[in-house]
Amino acid sequence: SVFFYAVVFFLLTPTAIWNWLISWTPERIQTPVNTSGYMAWDAISGYTRGIVIVAFCDALLVFIGLTIMQVPLAPALAALVFIGAFIPVIGAPIATFFAAVVALAERGPLIAVLVIALTVVVGSFDGDVLQPLVMGKAVSLHPLAIVFAIAAGSIAMGIVGALIAVPIAGAIYKVAKYLTGRDPEHPFPGPPPDLSPDPAPAA
Repeated sequence: SVFFYAVVFFLLTPTAIWNWLISWTPERIQTPVNTSGYMAWDAISGYTRGIVIVAFCDALLVFIGLTIMQVPLAPALAALVFIGAFIPVIGAPIATFFAAVVALAERGPLIAVLVIALTVVVGSFDGDVLQPLVMGKAVSLHPLAIVFAIAAGSIAMGIVGALIAVPIAGAIYKVAKYLTGRDPEHPFPGPPPDLSPDPAPAA
């Protein structure tokens, strides 16, 4: 209940809460901390919007393909693909594998092979078109980095970790580029921030 209460206020007054938190940091690092926070939030929110679009497109393509091949439970299997697509790279293909199992049991090996081919087509469209087009600016991570992030997240927190690993990794990477002066769109204001404690006032 406390968590829900806090989330409501964070959603209603995010700017006021963030500005209050920033006001407690030393003045010399307020600008980089403020910019880093906004960049991290932009990466996470952009990823969230993008992954919903990608998941919907994957599920729609699978639903159309399964319907054409008359595979039973096409809507349910498409919904499974939609949920699986929230885990990038590996989620949608794994979910579509279950569709191949259903096709093998209900429609025979030929339709099962066609469903596997559909998995390859959807995976290629996802990785070559949707991910770069929709997710390119939100999470600029190499596919290998995404796989490692998912593996680390799943080891640390299970399925929840696999779901949140990529947006967190993308946010960390975006902030790290900014703080090290490697982001041409957001040049760092001067030298890296001095994180040492403020000197004690003279007596």
